[in-house]
Amino acid sequence: MRVMVVMVGVVQATAFYGVNLKHKNKEHRNAYATVYMGTPRDYEFYVATRVLIRSLIRLQVDADLIVIASLDVPLRWLRALEEEDGAKVLRVENVNNPYKGQQRFKLTLNKLYAWRLVDYDGVVMLDADNLFLHKTDELFQCGQFCAVFINPCIFHTGLFVLQPSLDVFKDMIHQLETGKANPDGADQGFTGAYFPDLLDQPKYAAEMPIVMTPSVIFLGIITMTRLARPSISKLCYRNTDKSSSLMQTGLKFIAIWSIIVAYIVPFAIIPRTIHPLVGWTLYFLGSVALSSVAINSFLLPVVPILVPLIGVLGSLLVMACPWYPYGVTRALAVFGYAFCYALIAWGSMVKVTARLQVSLEKRTNFPKIG
Repeated sequence: MRVMVVMVGVVQATAFYGVNLKHKNKEHRNAYATVYMGTPRDYEFYVATRVLIRSLIRLQVDADLIVIASLDVPLRWLRALEEEDGAKVLRVENVNNPYKGQQRFKLTLNKLYAWRLVDYDGVVMLDADNLFLHKTDELFQCGQFCAVFINPCIFHTGLFVLQPSLDVFKDMIHQLETGKANPDGADQGFTGAYFPDLLDQPKYAAEMPIVMTPSVIFLGIITMTRLARPSISKLCYRNTDKSSSLMQTGLKFIAIWSIIVAYIVPFAIIPRTIHPLVGWTLYFLGSVALSSVAINSFLLPVVPILVPLIGVLGSLLVMACPWYPYGVTRALAVFGYAFCYALIAWGSMVKVTARLQVSLEKRTNFPKIG
């Protein structure tokens, strides 16, 4: 009995205070890791974890595959992960969650164990519901900590990159014990509070010159098209007795595609690494600028043309709302918004095409070609 007590004490101490990978046959400098927690939905996590690992194996990633598993996860499933999938399983105690009222994500603080994987240069931490379609080993080029933003104010811990550090891990545990502020009582709120500089602008100062260039161009387009609008009809329009059906169809096609391009081009040219608030602001500015070309060239109504932009803004606000209790509620809210917006979008499209048809049928509004 005494030996058993000593062994249990050693296991618990090792699980919480350190993870030694030397006996796990470390093969690579970096690792992809996921957390497998003992919950009433164990089998769902088991299947999802195996699918995640198999997707990484299929891509032949240059990294070890780590599963950080709670002590209460069934051993037969952990053996399958090791023997059949080639993952390295590390069994740990659940990190104590001091935030009362959090039940659904109570055990997600086990992700903090990723900072204990100090045998690796970098670790990509993943939720089990990720599925990899392409090799992404470039993620390991990240610095101390990188994460994907779920909205402009909160980053998502379903996928983040870190440099393991015992000092950081110990400090995190200390912050938990001292009751560090946590907006959601889970890993996402804790890491967001622990790495607040990730949400600050100074981190992105080096990319501001890249942002300023398209901003100046977009503002220039808006100014030029607006100033040139009074003279467009005099320079580009002429009277004609009859317009051909083919010409009208071609001009409609050009007008519609110019509107579509106005919403695609800014999205394609804006750097993905800039802060979300800056990126989306630049996207809206670019869309307005390019849309102004179609508005002033074809004398189209402003509000219907900008309805897609309003729709994008609304969808961002609906998805970013922090008061959804469950993911299903968020999905239903997005679906409801999409249904309502579709009616508005259809109405604006009808109005734009009708206005375009009227403009083309007027002799004074028929564009001069050549």
